Parts: sequence; C-alpha cells; structure tokens
Amino acid sequence: MAIQYLDFENPGELADTAAQNIAAILNEAVSATGRGTMVAAGGSTPKAIYERLSKKFMPWDRIFVTLGDERWVDMDHELSNEAMIRQHLRKNEARNISITGLKTPHETPYDAKPQVEARIRDMKPPFDVVMLGMGMDGHTASLFPGDPFLPLALDPEGATNCAAIHPDPMPAEAPVLRMTMTVKALLNARKIMIFVAGADKCKVLEQAVKGDNALEMPIRAILKQKQTPVDIYRSK
Repeated sequence: MAIQYLDFENPGELADTAAQNIAAILNEAVSATGRGTMVAAGGSTPKAIYERLSKKFMPWDRIFVTLGDERWVDMDHELSNEAMIRQHLRKNEARNISITGLKTPHETPYDAKPQVEARIRDMKPPFDVVMLGMGMDGHTASLFPGDPFLPLALDPEGATNCAAIHPDPMPAEAPVLRMTMTVKALLNARKIMIFVAGADKCKVLEQAVKGDNALEMPIRAILKQKQTPVDIYRSK
C-alpha cells in the first residue's frame, strides 16, 4: 500500500489541513453508517489538531473516540493522554463527543488487559481514522523498541488488540508504564495518519522508511504494511 506524503511549511498549516481531512472522513462515515470512529494520539501536534476539530460543526453525538495508547497515570495527572484529549477536543462544538479511554482502575496495565480488550471491541472496528505520532527512537503509540512484549504487539495477525508496555529505558518526559493498541488493532482502520513535525523527526522518519527491522523502529510496522492506507503529514 503506497504511502502518501503531505508536506507543510509549519505545524499550524499541518494542523489546519489534518483537522479538515479528519472532519471529512468522520462526516463521510456518519453519513454512510450512522457513526464515525477515531483513534486519537497524544503529543503537541495532535493537540493543535484537536483544537481546530473542536470548532467544526459536525454530528459529534455520533462520533466515538478512543486512544492508541495511554500512560498508566490517573486522569488528573499531567501525563494523561485522555485528559489532554478531553481538554483540547471535548469542548466547543465537540463538547458532547464520546471518549473511551484505555486507563482502568487496575494497579498496572498488565492487570487491565481483559478490560481494555473489551473496550476496543466495543468501539466496533474498523476505525475510520487512526492518528499516530512518532518518537525520536522510532516508537509509535506506545510500541517501544526493547520491550519484551514488542514482537507479539507488532504481529498484524496476533491474537490481542492491546499490550502492556514497560519502555526500557523509560522516556525522560514520561517515565511510566503504558497501555497500547497493538499493530493488529491500529491497522484495523480505513485510514492511518502519521504526524511528524520538526527537522530532527523528519530525519528519523527517513531512516525508518529506509529500513525493515520493526523491532529496531516500531513505526516500520505501520510504514511497511500493505493492509491500510497511510498518510504522512510532515512539517518543518
């Protein structure tokens, strides 16, 4: 499946176009099936997209959002992806949107897997659009190189839709356990959008595209697959 690249002069232009395109996909899904589904991503670039999406007149009461990954922290914690999405998307015109988080009351994400599996199934995939970012180490969602469960989580034919992840080494900006959708779940979509902002990350993306080892750079499991169309939004 060919990758489509969309290049922008700055992150603001990227966010404008991404919000417009996501809105079009979700509106089309609601018109065709009565509902739209989106897998949201954390990070600063998606945050700007959510701000723009929240102001669009859409059938938000028929649009359902979940997350590609979550840090294992409470909802009131500054590292919570769900809290960020609620703050920047669930307002303005989108104030009634339904958000299904991946965090549960369980002490660890390992204990929470059955409940999170059920939540993902209840979203009734395939998803209409999946949003993904990429780290400087080539991780995407919370699929980090070096985790012992990574080979299973990267298997597109695997038996599970989620995996508990213990990044090693822990990222300095968020040194916590994670719950992530597996590649199998992320590929169960009509469209994947990857957002890459900044010259350094664009260089990492180039490196990822040139290689094949997804255990080294997990984003390759998305870039190299032939199942789901991928749009890459890049900005300087």
